[in-house]
Amino acid sequence: MKKRKAEFLLRGPHEALPLRIVSDAAIATAAVGDGRLIPLFIVDTSERPDVEELVRIHSELQRPGDHTHQWGQIEGHPRTVALFLRFERPAELTAVLEFDLAKQAALVDQVMTAHGLYLQPGREGTACETLSTTPRS
Repeated sequence: MKKRKAEFLLRGPHEALPLRIVSDAAIATAAVGDGRLIPLFIVDTSERPDVEELVRIHSELQRPGDHTHQWGQIEGHPRTVALFLRFERPAELTAVLEFDLAKQAALVDQVMTAHGLYLQPGREGTACETLSTTPRS
């Protein structure tokens, strides 16, 4: 199998750091994914206030945003797979989710099966680590 190197536009070193998934769940409502079961990841955004702002703006606009995505691998991380997310609207930023294949392969499968995911900002070590206690819009 031939490996192909690609670059993903980053606006600064903060965008290269993967968002840490502190909790995961699934959501199925008519408003999210037309009732399909969508994986939900609560990510630690303590170092990424821009991601928190993106989610806040997106929830207030009540309409879909534009993004591109690419699955790949971060150089030097042989046992992981990364999902590179490039948001274009309502705000421009790049975020990376990295999955440890030994522990999180089922999460990758869920994202690929659902053709989507739901991001929820949170903080490690707070009550926001669980779906039931995290405020949602």
